[in-house]
Amino acid sequence: MTDKKKNVTQSQRTLVEVFGYDPRDVSKVARQFWHLNACPFVGRACIKFDHTNTICYGTCSVTNTGQNVVICPVRLYANDYETIREVARDAFGENLPLLMFDDYIKQVTTSGTNFDGIVALGQNSGKEVKITKMSMDWVLAHIKNGELIEYVGIEVQSIDITGNYRDAWYAARDEKADIPPQVTG
Repeated sequence: MTDKKKNVTQSQRTLVEVFGYDPRDVSKVARQFWHLNACPFVGRACIKFDHTNTICYGTCSVTNTGQNVVICPVRLYANDYETIREVARDAFGENLPLLMFDDYIKQVTTSGTNFDGIVALGQNSGKEVKITKMSMDWVLAHIKNGELIEYVGIEVQSIDITGNYRDAWYAARDEKADIPPQVTG
């Protein structure tokens, strides 16, 4: 999960992270994620496939006009869902604990104590909450003593408008010494 780039001009678009690691990283752990098509940020299968749904690209971030750009929404869940935790702190304050749904179930069914905190419902934590014909990626629910006090919905968006990185990806996969910049457009 490094950020090293060699001789990249601001106009070039390059791979920054593939399966969570620099595309040039050939360490055993980095290549293990490649071989498993796995996401190191959530410890699950990667969701970044090509348009035919046959090749798992695993591309987390790229450069665009000299800036690193996250192109996979799951990348935003790094560090134990830190982005979701920041939203919870902003919406509900610093003093309420945030639990993923499975941890909430364990706490309320085994501890015998009343819970006053935030439960995150979304990807890999319960499920997305559906409201009529739409659904929210995440709902942060303030639960106190089994009652819903208030909630906030979150939509997590990333967009891949950075060009075609197929040749760069194949060069990285094949551990080539030279990884070409992406084709724009």
